Amino acid sequence: KTKNGWITMGEAKVGDKILDINGEEQSIEAIFPQSNLQKVFKIETLDGRSCLASDNHLWEVYHKGWANQKWRILNSVEMKSFIENKKNNSLYIKLPFQKQKDCTEDIELPIHPYVLGVLLGDGSLGKTVKISSADSQIIDQVRNLIDTNQELVQDGSNEIDFYFREKKLFKNRENKKGVLLTKIGLDLESLGLRNTKSWNKFIPKSYLNASYKQRLDLLNGILDTDGTISKKGSISITTTSYKLAQDIQKLSWSLGCWSKLFSYDKRKSYTYNGEKRFGRPHFRVSIRHSSPSIFFKLERKKKRIPSQYFYSDKSKGKELKVQIKSIEYVGEFETKCIKVSSKDSLYITDDFIVTHNTELCKQLAVNFFGDESNLLKLDMSEFQERGAVSSLIGTSAGYIGYGDGGRLTEYVKHNPNCVVLFDEVEKCNPDVRNILLQIMDDGYLTD
Repeated sequence: KTKNGWITMGEAKVGDKILDINGEEQSIEAIFPQSNLQKVFKIETLDGRSCLASDNHLWEVYHKGWANQKWRILNSVEMKSFIENKKNNSLYIKLPFQKQKDCTEDIELPIHPYVLGVLLGDGSLGKTVKISSADSQIIDQVRNLIDTNQELVQDGSNEIDFYFREKKLFKNRENKKGVLLTKIGLDLESLGLRNTKSWNKFIPKSYLNASYKQRLDLLNGILDTDGTISKKGSISITTTSYKLAQDIQKLSWSLGCWSKLFSYDKRKSYTYNGEKRFGRPHFRVSIRHSSPSIFFKLERKKKRIPSQYFYSDKSKGKELKVQIKSIEYVGEFETKCIKVSSKDSLYITDDFIVTHNTELCKQLAVNFFGDESNLLKLDMSEFQERGAVSSLIGTSAGYIGYGDGGRLTEYVKHNPNCVVLFDEVEKCNPDVRNILLQIMDDGYLTD
């Protein structure tokens, strides 16, 4: 994901700018094409996202059962094994844009995003463009955002219906069929939305690829009109348009939300002129975010949001995450990995899934020594105790275990041409760190 849209892994080049988990730009520092076909898996989340990744692709995942370190780095195969072989097997990944910032820039759009959101929620998009709303705040907001030559006028004695008209008539307002339209009618036609009904409305692609602020304004308009919020802070919206429901889900994903689509095929029946008919199927999109108040401008809905919201309490591990639902093998393909400049090594891939960059040390082992097996990875969080030095370089003479060798020294002794990764070295005991400083300074270590 870049600030100007999406690029494929095949298009990515060293130096390209892509977004990190907070919506800020970072650089691609290295690209590693894989020489052989790689096993590829489809990773799917509980809220419907999916992406493809190779077997050794890395992920930062959370499990509540991990005592000392809730977030860990696993590859795709390790995650699959964990999910399939553990009873308490729920793994979670992070959601992007929780800091509500994004370096994307506004683009030119024919209709203000909030106004389009209101029209998608409570609008009639025929020859005469109308809005039905009993909320004066919504009507006032739309009036402030439309073109200066347009006005929103109450439709006769009906207190909730309003239609768009132009203060000054212009020529050349006809569409291809010769129908005279207002400017907003022509704009809706250019977007493919004119004459759409509640069951076939959609969000134009240009609006889904707009800036963070514009996308937020769009969702504000949709939820102010048609959205609901529970007293617990959960947001939902129901529509008869499957395409609109899908678009709202993708829109909310792009704003850092957990968002799941539910389909309801059970149709209510009604009688029309003595004939029994059935209504249309409907679709509900459930939305969660750590700050639900940003998704509404309408004050009466904002007031329903609880002051203590469950997913805003990060101190108790309740920060919003998305659970991995399944990991399925799909075949062998050519792949390549990237290394990014962000300190947390995270970037955003398909469906706004947060993933980890390549394991650089593994690539170095391949490039220098021909095989990724020439890599020793030591999780330094396992060396937090003072006596951990002995497990690293072996036990001193006169102590139990003398002669067995240490994990580091024994491996290097039998594999002198290798890469050693001291992962999360800041978590090890100071005595262990002093041993590592000796290695860096003198270039040798005596076990």
